[in-house]
Amino acid sequence: MGFRCHAAVPHVAIDGDKAVIRVPDKHFDPEDGQSDGQPLSRLVSDLGRYDVVLDFENVRFVGSLGLATLIALHKQLATAGRRLTLVNVCPRVYDTLALTRLTTLLNVRQQEEAAPPACELAGAPIAGLA
Repeated sequence: MGFRCHAAVPHVAIDGDKAVIRVPDKHFDPEDGQSDGQPLSRLVSDLGRYDVVLDFENVRFVGSLGLATLIALHKQLATAGRRLTLVNVCPRVYDTLALTRLTTLLNVRQQEEAAPPACELAGAPIAGLA
């Protein structure tokens, strides 16, 4: 998808009628100058009949182009009668999705409170969450 961490490759696992894609990067945002999520879109297309679950366990930031990518993936899947779900979303990313009202469009599940994420603020772990 042209995301900032070039070495990281999404891990895909099939679980029944769902394809779970683990997003490996902390930043879900296409690189500068790349306004589309074509590689991720191609991956989703290649998955065929499966609903798609994006595991955001590692994600700590979603930029504007990342938000646009999520909307495009949702439209792509909805057109094919499939669904997009985000899981393991840390509170900071959830707040961004809620602020942009994407939580009303997408199925978004936060991380379990029993095991809070090490969300970062200005590069430092938030006290009590690390």
